[in-house]
Amino acid sequence: MLIFAALFLIMSDNSNIEITGDTIFPSGIWATSTPQVQGMDSAIIQQIGNMMQADGANGILIRNGYQIAQWNYHGNFQTPIISASITKSIISMLLGIAIKDGKIASLDSLVKDYAPSVVADLPYRSQLTFRHLVTRTAGLYQRGTSCGPDYGDWTYDRAPGTEIHYSCEEWTRLGRALTYVFNEDLLSVLNSRVLSRIGATVAQWDLDYPEIVPTGRMTTANGNSVYVRNGAANSYWTPDNLAKVGYLYLNNGKWGTEQIIPENYVTASWTPISFNINPNDWANPPGDMVTAEWLPIYARSLSTQGIFHYGLGWYNNGPGWYAFGHGLQFVYVWPEENLVLVKLNDWPCCHKYDPSFFIPLLRQSLTGDANPLSIAGTWNCNSD
Repeated sequence: MLIFAALFLIMSDNSNIEITGDTIFPSGIWATSTPQVQGMDSAIIQQIGNMMQADGANGILIRNGYQIAQWNYHGNFQTPIISASITKSIISMLLGIAIKDGKIASLDSLVKDYAPSVVADLPYRSQLTFRHLVTRTAGLYQRGTSCGPDYGDWTYDRAPGTEIHYSCEEWTRLGRALTYVFNEDLLSVLNSRVLSRIGATVAQWDLDYPEIVPTGRMTTANGNSVYVRNGAANSYWTPDNLAKVGYLYLNNGKWGTEQIIPENYVTASWTPISFNINPNDWANPPGDMVTAEWLPIYARSLSTQGIFHYGLGWYNNGPGWYAFGHGLQFVYVWPEENLVLVKLNDWPCCHKYDPSFFIPLLRQSLTGDANPLSIAGTWNCNSD
């Protein structure tokens, strides 16, 4: 169901917004407006709604700080949906918070100097930095299914900083390292350091893989035994709460007058790294990576210059940046247009629509330009 709010609701909903300069921030639920008032074509927004319906998704569209569309095709809008690799972007955000708090000096700090037990088994631990983990350049290579039953079947076959590999191992180790330095469950850190400050919350985030952390706990730097969350996946979100994370990034890490994420960290998150993806990760990938829904995104994100469009847990494939996960879930942020689009659905195939389908329609709704953007490729759901 697509919901367009009437203009009069804006006038009666001012209690839900905080205005800082020219920027509107929701203090609770999103204030509502209409596509027309916010400069978008409602007929094109309806086409976006049709794609949300086809994928059985709940979604939300934010422009200029207002909710202008909401889709409920996955059930109750306020029932959290398990997110896959979008969680990796959340872990990246918490790394930015750790740097802001002085718990980690910089992205280029050695992991072994902060969480030695997390990397004690790695041959290149004397070279491994937090930047390597958050950019997938740690040298870890996933041999089994992406994060499935044979999780843990991986190899460390490259020196850090030489090429990109897709691996959940980098992210689960980053999650453990952050748990170690915060001395706290990352679910608590996420809520207290970020979400409570932007009017959002997350109540559930699954524990780390039992094959690696059988008790679900680890001993941190000060001797506490705390829960370890899955750094690669399995946090639970509603679209409106996840849109607030996107809006926080859109505003360079600032919410109202508070700088929550360092602005330079947001900039780094949306700066492409200059490493090629290993061709074996998409030409002859292992396990279920052969048909994984995110695989075409990887292949077509290589520019003609060989630069993989990936930052610190965020993708770029056209204007804007997005957090992306299995099932074609995403949080898309287009800063130049002050726009956030969220799509959440379940994981099993068959879903059809990744961000490359939505971005041209968003542009058309803003400009009337029906010419497609140069975003190559589509996901062929019949390839399973």
